[in-house]
Amino acid sequence: KQPFKHAFPSDLMHKERLYDFTNTFGVEYNTPGVHINTGAVVCVYFFLACVFQIWNGEVLNHSPDTPRVITYLEYSLSSSLMMVLLGVNVGILELYQLMGLFGLFFGMNMLGACAELLCYLVENDHSHVEVLGISAYDLWFIPHIAGWGLFLIAYIPVFVTFCFTWHCSEPLVPWFLITAVILELLCFVAFGCVQFMGMWCRMNAAFTSHAKEVTDAIRWMDAWNIGLSFFAKTSLAWLLLGPALSVDVSVR
Repeated sequence: KQPFKHAFPSDLMHKERLYDFTNTFGVEYNTPGVHINTGAVVCVYFFLACVFQIWNGEVLNHSPDTPRVITYLEYSLSSSLMMVLLGVNVGILELYQLMGLFGLFFGMNMLGACAELLCYLVENDHSHVEVLGISAYDLWFIPHIAGWGLFLIAYIPVFVTFCFTWHCSEPLVPWFLITAVILELLCFVAFGCVQFMGMWCRMNAAFTSHAKEVTDAIRWMDAWNIGLSFFAKTSLAWLLLGPALSVDVSVR
C-alpha cells in the first residue's frame, strides 16, 4: 500500500515525449526513476568496442593462433548494454528486469567463449576422450546450445513487450524502433549461426587432422564476425542514437 512516489516522471507517457530517447527510465517499486541516457550508453558502447578491438588486434598480432576469446568478452558487455538500451526503448521499465537482461546476455556470450575454448583445446590436443558418452569433438555443443537457450529466454520478453507497445501505442511506434528490434534479432541469430558453422567445420577438420582446414575455418569465422560486428554496431547504435540527438528536449 506504499505510494509510487516519484517512481515515474509526470510526463513519461506524454505523446510529445513518448519516444524522446534522450532519457529513458528504469524504475522499481517506490524508488526514484533511474535515468538511462541513450547518448551516454552508446558512447560507452563504442568506447568498449574500440578498446577491445585494439586489445584483440594486439593479441592476434603477437599470437595468431590464440583462441578468439576477447571477441566474446567484448560482446558480453557491448551486446548487453545494447539490449538494455533496446529494452527501455520498447517499454521495459522495471530496473531489475533490465539488470536481468544484461546478465542473461552477458552469460550467453560467456557460454560462447566457453565453446571457443573447448574447440581450441581439442584442436591442439587431438584428444579422443569421451565425457558422459560425448566425444571431446562434440563438447562445444553443450555451451553453444545453452547460449541459444539464454538468448531465447532474454529476447522473448523484449520482443513480446515490443509487440504490446506496438499494438497499444498512439502515436504509432516509429519506424526506427521497429527496425532496431528486427535487426537486433537477425544479428544475434547470424552471430549464433556463424559460431555453429565455424565450430562444426573446425571440429570436423580437427578430427581428420586437417590443420589447414582448421585454420581456414577460423579465418572464415573471423571475417564473418568482423563484418557482422561492424554492421550491428553501425546500424543499431545509430538507429537509437540518431533520434535521441535530433529530438527537441525542450518540449514539455
